[in-house]
Amino acid sequence: MSFVPLPSRSNATLTFHFGGAQVLLIDSNAASMSVLCQILSGFGMRRFIRCTDMSQLEAIVRTQTVDLILADPSGFGQPLFDWLLRFRQERLARNASTLVLIATTHACLEEVTAARECGADYVVTKPLSPSVLLERILWAARRDGRSGRMNTPGPLASIEANGLQP
Repeated sequence: MSFVPLPSRSNATLTFHFGGAQVLLIDSNAASMSVLCQILSGFGMRRFIRCTDMSQLEAIVRTQTVDLILADPSGFGQPLFDWLLRFRQERLARNASTLVLIATTHACLEEVTAARECGADYVVTKPLSPSVLLERILWAARRDGRSGRMNTPGPLASIEANGLQP
């Protein structure tokens, strides 16, 4: 993949290293989850945790470092939003600033409001365009003082290079 310059607020340019990112996919639909993995693989992401059962979530976020959570509430409803609210309120050190994107086919006002109230960074609608998904991930990673970090400092982002690397 070639470098894509990503302007930042300072004179330096952020570089995102997605190859080391660990992504938690929460979706009750295995086919939909496979499509998301293919899209994210196109960005250079290679490490995925697939979760189709909400009972697994607590153990995953307590034992794994997760850089991005991409969740579809369709098969889970309010319990997913309730879990996400607890996740944000607990501020687990390991995953305190994890990016959370909600990917849904039904972006009604109630669902968007619920996603925002529980701490999601962004809501995107399915079917997903790879370019829109990448744009939202990069936007969320640059905001709120993350300085390009998706979660933890280190190899995911730097200002030494120029652009996007797998």
